[in-house]
Amino acid sequence: MTAEFSDNDGVPNSPRSQQNRFGFGIEPFIGRFLQTRLFYSVANGPKNVAETNQNRIILELHAFF
Repeated sequence: MTAEFSDNDGVPNSPRSQQNRFGFGIEPFIGRFLQTRLFYSVANGPKNVAETNQNRIILELHAFF
């Protein structure tokens, strides 16, 4: 299990300086050689800068051999 929080208010005159980001996820093992990852991330930034204002769901599947 993982969680993160970022508050980028310290960089003056940057569009990223008004961004807050929160994310969490889980990484369970299914059996001995298979792992899944599910993460959800929310970034709240300026509305006119798309890369700083987005929600993401990431699903990964890893096989170990």
